[in-house]
Amino acid sequence: MKTGMVVFALAALVAPRGFAQDMGDEGAAKSNLEKVLQKLAECTSYEFSGTTRTEGGPGGGKRREAIPVEGAYSKETGLLAKAKAAKGCEWATTSEGTAYHELPEGEWKRLEERAAGEREPGREGRRGGGLEMMIRNFRPPHEILAILAGGLPDAKIEAVPEGKDTVYTLELSSELARKISPFRPKFDRAPDAASGTARVWTLEGNVRAYDIQTEISATMGERELNLKWTAETKLSDFNGTVEIPKEALEALEQKDRG
Repeated sequence: MKTGMVVFALAALVAPRGFAQDMGDEGAAKSNLEKVLQKLAECTSYEFSGTTRTEGGPGGGKRREAIPVEGAYSKETGLLAKAKAAKGCEWATTSEGTAYHELPEGEWKRLEERAAGEREPGREGRRGGGLEMMIRNFRPPHEILAILAGGLPDAKIEAVPEGKDTVYTLELSSELARKISPFRPKFDRAPDAASGTARVWTLEGNVRAYDIQTEISATMGERELNLKWTAETKLSDFNGTVEIPKEALEALEQKDRG
């Protein structure tokens, strides 16, 4: 995986506004996008970089700074990712579980498995620590786009100059917006409303980038929540290799040791 934190300027991939227009048959556009997403699902590996932003979660309604995240995924070896939050961290997920450490030189340790909604011991009344919660809630791009493909709505194509990215725009259904959002609080009832939009950049049959935004209105106790999530991500270097650090693998081996 390439080193260095990459802050992805998504605007660089956007076609000039003068080119934007409806390209006609939404059914044909959807069919084309389905093929591109299927190609990603069949890809053996890829690298990614981008930012995520949340607003209005159970921890408070304040708008949070975008968190740069970069990493690589391989079907054979697993996921390796870095995030620059309040404390930077790196984590690796394999078939044996997830291990993580704080940057720059924190000790690798295994992320304990918990059922959805289960609180960290000693932290009654609140959810687990920030880094662990962020890692637990993280979905790599292929998982996000698989959810999108599973409920893919009709798409529109923006006209762009020849040889440039094809840009698909989509309006997400309420069900799809709920599924793709990382917010999974224990609502007192079903969310009142959910909506979202997605833009997907493709070139030569590959997903190059996506920008997904969701908004969910829900109730927890006496609190009315307006939960917003934005993910801007760029994909590259398909079918390469991903090497999991030996320290992460050693931490994962501790599972069955006393």
